[in-house]
Amino acid sequence: MKRILILGLLSFIGYYFTVFFRFSHPFPKTEFYTTLGIQFVIPFASYLIHSRFGRITTIICALLLVRVAPISGMQSPFITLMGVFLGGVFGNLVRETITYLRNRKTYLQSANTNYLPLFKNSLFDPLKNCRPEALEGRLYSIKSWIREPHHDKFTILPTTLFLILFLLILTLGRFLIYFNAPYLKGFGILETMYVKGVSSKEAFALSMETITHLLFPLLYFYSEELREEDKTEIRKDWKLGALIGLGMNLGIMLLQIFWNRNFLTTNTNLSLEANRVMGLFRDSGSSTWIVPILCFIFYRDLLLKKKYFLLFSIIAIQFLLAPYQGRGFWLLLLVGIAFLLYSTWKENKERFPRINRLWITVTFGIFLIILYQIPRTADSTFDTLLQIPVKFISMVQAGDNPFLAVDLQRYYFNLAAWKIFLQNPIFGDGVGSFIVNLKDPTLGLFIPENKIDNPSLFMGTLSEIGIVGLIIIMLYLTIAVSIRENILLLILFILSLSFGYHIVQSDGGFVVLFVLFIGFKEKIKLGADYKIRVTMIILILFTLLHSIFQVVRQGRLPEFRQGKLNSYQLLAYEHNRGEAKNLYHIFKGKTIWVLAGADGIELDAFLDNSTSKKTLLQKWTVLDKNRKPITDLKITIEKNKSNLNLLRIPDNGYYLQVEELDEKGKPQIYGDVPFCIPVIHFTEKNEFL
Repeated sequence: MKRILILGLLSFIGYYFTVFFRFSHPFPKTEFYTTLGIQFVIPFASYLIHSRFGRITTIICALLLVRVAPISGMQSPFITLMGVFLGGVFGNLVRETITYLRNRKTYLQSANTNYLPLFKNSLFDPLKNCRPEALEGRLYSIKSWIREPHHDKFTILPTTLFLILFLLILTLGRFLIYFNAPYLKGFGILETMYVKGVSSKEAFALSMETITHLLFPLLYFYSEELREEDKTEIRKDWKLGALIGLGMNLGIMLLQIFWNRNFLTTNTNLSLEANRVMGLFRDSGSSTWIVPILCFIFYRDLLLKKKYFLLFSIIAIQFLLAPYQGRGFWLLLLVGIAFLLYSTWKENKERFPRINRLWITVTFGIFLIILYQIPRTADSTFDTLLQIPVKFISMVQAGDNPFLAVDLQRYYFNLAAWKIFLQNPIFGDGVGSFIVNLKDPTLGLFIPENKIDNPSLFMGTLSEIGIVGLIIIMLYLTIAVSIRENILLLILFILSLSFGYHIVQSDGGFVVLFVLFIGFKEKIKLGADYKIRVTMIILILFTLLHSIFQVVRQGRLPEFRQGKLNSYQLLAYEHNRGEAKNLYHIFKGKTIWVLAGADGIELDAFLDNSTSKKTLLQKWTVLDKNRKPITDLKITIEKNKSNLNLLRIPDNGYYLQVEELDEKGKPQIYGDVPFCIPVIHFTEKNEFL
């Protein structure tokens, strides 16, 4: 039953994050939920058939359905995998619930409650007995949960829960900072401008993209880790699903090369212009690092199982694809082959003592020479890769910055990330804030060719979540991993993370977590892991407090981000509606502005067709600098009709506030009726005139 409750909680979190996502990304409702529905139903139905079939299908869908919306002909460029993982979590929930209801007695007798230490010893039962000895027992339960004794249980379980909690806290923090917490003051969620040209909703959307790309795979992986079965079998199912999904992508990429370059390539950024193919991944930027990493995962398994034909087929297909991928593809492919040769020699050096490392190195060198002699264009990605060390050495000799030879654009984005990190080294500037900062002219960040892009994952993480966030992630990895199953995979994976900020794409975020989860050892022995968990909790709480303190420092509503904008907040829900000569802004509920200094104002407010209401009762109040009311006026505004009402402004008047009243004349805490005010009532600084 406890497992069902946890799965229900994960489903609840997943559902409401889809709501938050659409709040910040106002895609058409029909297309938004149609996309999620297509992604949702396949893994959900698969789990109802069989749990193993569900696991395999979910991973396949995660590698194939990232661009399901544009490929299926929808107009909105909606790129996501939320529906896939939500379907997996709901499928787990429904399957567990059906099992529980069908055979409740057997289920209760066979269930082992120790799989979830969080609920062990009835920790959250009501405190029916508050005697000291009873409270002491509950404190011991809390302590035992934190410590989690090492009895060959899967210790990543509660740690993954901490990582989910961390992402939830980051979401709340971004929401508080971008919207200045007006809902706590009765103003509702007001749209504000965060920097010039970027609204708060747009900035929050960037945060939600990164967070959801990580949160939803974590919810799914965590829902599977709740199972009592052997985790090795679960990982085998995931790897089988990845192999099938990868094979289908490789087949589609070959069709795109040899049959039709436009086959299933809708909404893939500039991939086609760069003469690259991407299969069903987000774009060629994703396929450049995902394909060689996933292929390398299966190298060792295929070698141990002596499936040489399949192994060499995968390598051969990669060489066919390489000219149509970025130079990072070549690097990961060649390094992966080198690692494969090294691993083969290490495992067979006792059986074949005459084969030493020198001959392996010579063989690989001859292979590279042959590869270099194959005809290709002068600007091919392989030649670009080989030119990097030559340019690096020449720039060192010339006294120039040699890192510009590695990746010119990425260097400047990494440099920008470093400057942003120095501004907020402890907590970072917030998830998804890098692009916002690039668009902030007051920071003076250099953008090569005015191109908006991301830094490497290392620098992006450092700039956005700072030292505290980095420590939390490192603690998570420390407590979850003692040693990699394949250290060469870890090296190759870290190398791939230097190419870009992979987690800002949904398929990239999934593959990053997928590689981590299937590469973890399941049984570790860390004597101080409970101390690490306590440290993680403290750091997560500090992250939340930091966000709250930032809201306090940013000033009150009209002055929110005034230093960055050089104007006050308009706080409008929609701007510049109506005809050119009669433009108006739309507001909703309680709103407040700074007065322009006039002795009196002719209030000119009305309702338009955005509401079915015919009339609306309002209270307009003049406030002083301390927000204390001086004088007020109650008026009734009508639909498509302006009734001028004169409001005198005392000398000490500084703010003008409007509230929606109910039928009894009492202010509504959160008004929901949109009302309109002509644009001519606002100055260039958004003061009320």
